[in-house]
Amino acid sequence: MGKGTSGCLSIIVGVVVLALIYQLLKWSVFNALGIIGLIAIITSIVFIATSKKRGMPLYWPFAGLFNGLILTIAWFASKEWTTTLAILSLFLFLYFLITALILLVRKRSLWKRFMGLCAAMFVLTIVFFANAPQSGTNQAAKDKRISPTKEQIASENAENDTKSDKIKEKTSENQQTKETEKKGNNKQTGTKDEGKTSKTIVVAPAPGKTSTNKSTPAPTKPAQSSNQVPATLVETIDGDTIKVNYNGRVETIRYLLVDTPEEKKPNTCVQLFAQEAYNRNKQLVNSGKLTMEFEEHNKTDRYGRLLAYVFVNGASVQESLLKEGYARVAYIYYPPYKYLDEYRQAENIAKSKKLNIWSRPGFASAAGFNGCVSAPAKKPAPVPTKPKTTTPPAAAPNTPPSNGTEIFANCTELRKKYPDGVPAGHPAYQSKMDRDKDNYACEQ
Repeated sequence: MGKGTSGCLSIIVGVVVLALIYQLLKWSVFNALGIIGLIAIITSIVFIATSKKRGMPLYWPFAGLFNGLILTIAWFASKEWTTTLAILSLFLFLYFLITALILLVRKRSLWKRFMGLCAAMFVLTIVFFANAPQSGTNQAAKDKRISPTKEQIASENAENDTKSDKIKEKTSENQQTKETEKKGNNKQTGTKDEGKTSKTIVVAPAPGKTSTNKSTPAPTKPAQSSNQVPATLVETIDGDTIKVNYNGRVETIRYLLVDTPEEKKPNTCVQLFAQEAYNRNKQLVNSGKLTMEFEEHNKTDRYGRLLAYVFVNGASVQESLLKEGYARVAYIYYPPYKYLDEYRQAENIAKSKKLNIWSRPGFASAAGFNGCVSAPAKKPAPVPTKPKTTTPPAAAPNTPPSNGTEIFANCTELRKKYPDGVPAGHPAYQSKMDRDKDNYACEQ
């Protein structure tokens, strides 16, 4: 048992020693020039130390020492033999040139031999530098010419996408032309749908300053994330809300971080620029491929609507609305948000140009919008009816108390009687149910 163990150990030790010898030989062959330089340094130091005993001059030992240093440093710095030999040849050229000049000044005939050595070293220097590899910058430029970079590939992909989008737009224009011709034929045969058509096409002029170039959809910024998901537009609700088909279901999408003037909110006036914001939003979301991106920490609101960043052909709809003055940055409940800085920059552009909602001082503020195109349609107050019998009926759970107010435990109970919610001043209004502080409680 002991002999077998010692035999195994001997084999293992032998294998390890052979591996080390192999690695040492491999390293020595690869670094031959550096090893030659080290040998030259050691040999020169020995000759310098024993020069007095030998009675020999110090010129050649010092030359060997300096050459060894240059050779060792150049090799281990570059790891490239032509570059190393080029540097060594240049050093020897300078060394022999200085020696030749000194001998010439001293009027010694040996200067001619050293000038011959200078000429030889000069030729070798030119040859080695000519065959040395290119620098990192030139090599990178060469590689750049040979193989396309990521930016070039991305540029080509962008051009292909642009061509594809142009084809889609041309196809969409052809379809719209056919639909227009069809509607014209229907109009001649007695079909009347002018009211709805004019509501879709005609944009009411806004008071104050408005932005130009509405006919061309111009989403501003390309997408910065790969987390976008496709969706199909179903309906444009208002300036900051749409309905889409997403994951096989029709979902209401509320735009993240922006707010536009209200147009269709129950018991609320039609605010200034609401119609313009709706028209611009509808134009944008109908201009190309629709995608969405979510914030995982803030994906739905209290009404069950999905909160999302919306993109058309990879460009932000929210940023376009902000930059053109149709929306303000709002509802920053759970920061950080991915695109908040970009949105604030876009909003500042519209502010500086006084576009749309920023054209009227005091209309847009951190609290919302102030100003109406028309007064809100007020709902008639419920008229109490007298009981037909002399016996008073049993009191309902939500019967208003004697002071004229109605008390409900929560919005669910209130909506059973008032499905659209109640405004401030209504007997059933409670401030605790008006969470967004817009003077309207429990709205849908």
